[in-house]
Amino acid sequence: MAYEEREHAGRFYGVQFMYAVPEDAWFVELTDVTSGRMIMTGVVPDEDPSVEPTVRVHAPEEHSVPHEIMVWFMAKVAEEIARSRPA
Repeated sequence: MAYEEREHAGRFYGVQFMYAVPEDAWFVELTDVTSGRMIMTGVVPDEDPSVEPTVRVHAPEEHSVPHEIMVWFMAKVAEEIARSRPA
């Protein structure tokens, strides 16, 4: 399981990569490390090319994600799509 962390404006955010066997998909999770809250998960199916990658939002109450962090997270999801899905 790979993990990367980035600081923005005094808060720390982490991206974790893991494989979910029941869903046949890679999960790319964005967490607000400072508060310990998971924010969203990019779900990248790799077994069935007809299943589209998605992003699940986990914050039940309003939670702001800085643009720089969102771009970083989405780039990680895009990299996982390119790496794990057949061309």
